[in-house]
Amino acid sequence: MSFCQKHWDDLKEGVKFHGMWELVAPSGQAVIARIKQELDETASNSTYDPLMSAHWMMMNAALHFGGLEIINQCPLCLADENGGHSQEWIDECLDEIRKYVDENHLLDF
Repeated sequence: MSFCQKHWDDLKEGVKFHGMWELVAPSGQAVIARIKQELDETASNSTYDPLMSAHWMMMNAALHFGGLEIINQCPLCLADENGGHSQEWIDECLDEIRKYVDENHLLDF
């Protein structure tokens, strides 16, 4: 399952709108390194990525509601096909992530 380009761009814009873009990994290699740290249980607040967190939250929700039958579809396209709520998914997800970022002072320097 992966996002279509339109919805991936919408998600990135949402992260920027919520003021968290500076926490996003700067490259695909950096994302892989951060995932490895998660798996190795060496992740820290400095490795938190709101874009990838939103990605995994939405993938988890889509799998929960749609099962493996939706594995080859964009979760937000599916939301739109079933009532047009992709922007709500993005906003609600990023509101929760921003709350986490604020509670953990991830943007405090």
